Amino acid sequence: GFDSLSVEGRPRIAAFHWCGAPDSLAAEDTTCFSADAEGLIFLPAPIDASSTPMLHVYADLDTASTTGSYPLKARVRGAEHLPDILRFMRTLGSLNVSVASIAIRGDEVDIFVAPGTRITYVMGHEKEAEKSAKAALPKLNLKDGSVIYVDLRFDGKVYLKRVGE
Repeated sequence: GFDSLSVEGRPRIAAFHWCGAPDSLAAEDTTCFSADAEGLIFLPAPIDASSTPMLHVYADLDTASTTGSYPLKARVRGAEHLPDILRFMRTLGSLNVSVASIAIRGDEVDIFVAPGTRITYVMGHEKEAEKSAKAALPKLNLKDGSVIYVDLRFDGKVYLKRVGE
């Protein structure tokens, strides 16, 4: 009827950890925050966040959503592209590439592989990057630290830089 109101609360579920802007990626001690699938930052991440399997995302915040409780209640810029980024990361996983963290910079994504190789591609062009990755990555060893970066931003072309070049 119209004489009662029912309210149901649902806890937010962390989809990834936001660990700062892309320029803070090099910082040794970065405080991370839990964010949901829509990119809303809602809770400081546990102190031992670096030991959890949660994806660490470095990206700017949407300035329209920042509040006095920065960064809580702010939205991660580019979070709407995370499903496509995660699908691309799954492809990398099938190529034995284990992702340590990602950085969203404007329209580009940097995927970091331990011990420090960076894979860069243009957001929204995951299909083209996937084709290039499948052609080139099986021939490369990204785990020994010999490759600094792999650039998949140009359709049908793969650029890379090795240590010492």
